[in-house]
Amino acid sequence: GEGYSQGDPSSYSGVASSSGTSGGEYRYDLSINGGGDGGDGGVYLVGHSRGGKISMLQATSDPRVRAACLIDPVDNTVYAPLGEGYPSAVAAMRESAHPGGQGVPPLVVIGGRYGGDCAPTGSNYLEFLKQSSRDSWGVEVRAGHFQFLDNASFVQRAVCQEGTADDAQVRAVSKALMVAHAETVFRGVPRQLALRKTLAALERSCG
Repeated sequence: GEGYSQGDPSSYSGVASSSGTSGGEYRYDLSINGGGDGGDGGVYLVGHSRGGKISMLQATSDPRVRAACLIDPVDNTVYAPLGEGYPSAVAAMRESAHPGGQGVPPLVVIGGRYGGDCAPTGSNYLEFLKQSSRDSWGVEVRAGHFQFLDNASFVQRAVCQEGTADDAQVRAVSKALMVAHAETVFRGVPRQLALRKTLAALERSCG
């Protein structure tokens, strides 16, 4: 479909980071009580851009975090270089996966194909996917970095390239994947089945 393309969920994994651009980052912490077949509750983190990076840093250090949704995350860039106060979320994921580490929770990583300078190669969502667990999802959307926002500013649209997908499609894809992924973790819905059904529904609605 025009709105998205599917990555291989068996090889993708992900987390989030900082883009260095202000006004576009957000993070939600959702505390979920027990219920269904998915376990005894926990925390599900959702973050875009720098909010994704912060979510990943938290997820690798807090055992309450059971899963996360990273929306076009960005790690250290020239705008926020690695240094004191600017840790790398990708490095934290790598260290957490080592023996003795907490491990990386299941992720759904939704990346924009047209990140440009706002989500540059070498710091964008693909780096998070490389360090993700094998039970994570990775989906690329034909969108720019700020098309995931409800209300991107004129400056944000001027600075960051936009893709071929419609803004409403980009948000619909992101929301559907976030909900489907959370249900696999907290309600025990089979992972591959949930991904196939969600992508099929999006194909029908987005074309």
